[in-house]
Amino acid sequence: MIQKVKNPGDILFSILNTTYEFLGEKGGEEMIKEWCEYVAENGLWSGVVDATKKGGIKGLKKFWDDFIKAEQVPEGAVETSLINEKEFLMVINKCHSQETLKKIGAKVYKNACLHCVYICKKMAEMIDYDLEFKYDPEKGWCSRRWIKKK
Repeated sequence: MIQKVKNPGDILFSILNTTYEFLGEKGGEEMIKEWCEYVAENGLWSGVVDATKKGGIKGLKKFWDDFIKAEQVPEGAVETSLINEKEFLMVINKCHSQETLKKIGAKVYKNACLHCVYICKKMAEMIDYDLEFKYDPEKGWCSRRWIKKK
């Protein structure tokens, strides 16, 4: 199927989606997990460590708010809130990457949410937080509750 790509970000989502599908078919979920953990430790996600070191939980929230803005996520698709001085909540009402893939005519990998699950769990480990991650891949919805360990 020819995808209707309108901006460079669409290409990235398509490439990542195809990467997850390839990894899942070649090595199963364990390979997806291993790749995601590598990306968390060595990719742009490693910036969450610096943001949290500099600003604590407020730095963590700022990291995600800046990321959402840079991704040009539509208004209302994501909500972030500080619950208290040790907890931060992020709710994705509509997954921007899944919506983009549908818009350009790409088939969304059957459990595209795994990349966020594994990347975020690794990030939480790197900043000494617990992470409660709930998701529904069919609806493109998730909630991520970041909780500072004692």
